Amino acid sequence: MYRIRILLYEMEERFQSPEAEVQLALSQSRFIAEFAEKSQKDLGMDPDKIAAFVGETPGDAWIVFAGSRKIIRWFAKQTFPTLAVFGDLQKGVAAIGPNHQEALKESIGKLIRLGNQKITMFSRKERRGPDLGEPENLLLETLKDNDLPIREQTLPDWEESLSGFRACLADLFTQTPPTAIIFQEPELVMAAQQFFAQQGLKVPKNVSLFCCDYDPRFEWSIPIIAHSKWDYKDVVQRALGWAQNVSSEKTDHGITIMEAKFVPGGTIAPPPSDKWNQETAGKVW
Repeated sequence: MYRIRILLYEMEERFQSPEAEVQLALSQSRFIAEFAEKSQKDLGMDPDKIAAFVGETPGDAWIVFAGSRKIIRWFAKQTFPTLAVFGDLQKGVAAIGPNHQEALKESIGKLIRLGNQKITMFSRKERRGPDLGEPENLLLETLKDNDLPIREQTLPDWEESLSGFRACLADLFTQTPPTAIIFQEPELVMAAQQFFAQQGLKVPKNVSLFCCDYDPRFEWSIPIIAHSKWDYKDVVQRALGWAQNVSSEKTDHGITIMEAKFVPGGTIAPPPSDKWNQETAGKVW
């Protein structure tokens, strides 16, 4: 049977959609589809370590979730088939991912029109520099075009753990509180909501929220979390089609771009008063 290995960004994604749905759909289609025993994060996001790990791991083809440019570039040079899902989509491998840029642009535009000037975006370390990702570049360029400040807190450094995330949030609100925060991952939105509730901060009264990604739970929230929406089913179908092609020795380097739409929800609002900012600074732990 044809064996497909799935390389995740981090192991926790085994239980999330669409990663779990892709693995299940492939397994039900009589492929041997297994999550790799280590994630990109486990391997330090290092292409050399990933190359050694892949070389030691039996597999006919690989699916890589949220791979960086360097990592996908390495896979593109290999003789086995690769499907890149999310992350950097480039020629040489099959790929599928949503285009969040227009939805993000709409969200930033709405925040600015409502008067928000202190906008923060939480990004993973590899996207903060030295080569900024597209969402990060879009935020900085939009702020610059609107003569708004670009601060250290615009793209904060943070340790990628729950304690590191909470410490960064506490630090942000202890200094000059942001009036809006953009998250790129749903799990960070959930963790932030819990933090805000514990601190007595209300969304969007005290801070606006937008997520560049989609999670069905957003639409079960009150208010609905403003987000970028696309259909997980497209990823599952693309993975199945790719697997059928490459297992039949058909070359498949097709790149599928899904257009994501902006869902305003109810978490974007005008900024709180300067008086509130002054009273809040220093009170968050």
